Amino acid sequence: GTLGYLLIRRFSDTSDGGWGFPAVDINLFLFFQYNLAVVGVAVVFWRSPLWSKQVVLVAVSCIMAWIMNVFLPDWTTWSVLFFLSCYDICAVL
Repeated sequence: GTLGYLLIRRFSDTSDGGWGFPAVDINLFLFFQYNLAVVGVAVVFWRSPLWSKQVVLVAVSCIMAWIMNVFLPDWTTWSVLFFLSCYDICAVL
């Protein structure tokens, strides 16, 4: 929810160099969030084609990485990346 809110807010705000998308009202935002959450959960946890699972997971990962890059200091992003890679190595081996 928060990641989507920050993404929409960043793209629709033109005062700080945003991309100038039209403003989003609360009804459209809630509709978008609800559909993203319900469809994302349904695609990941129930039967769906592999490509749709991959699209949802990559999209969520990209949004999370973008939020971390914009709003957190560089050392935090790199440390999270380091610990995730260590976890991945231990989980695979």
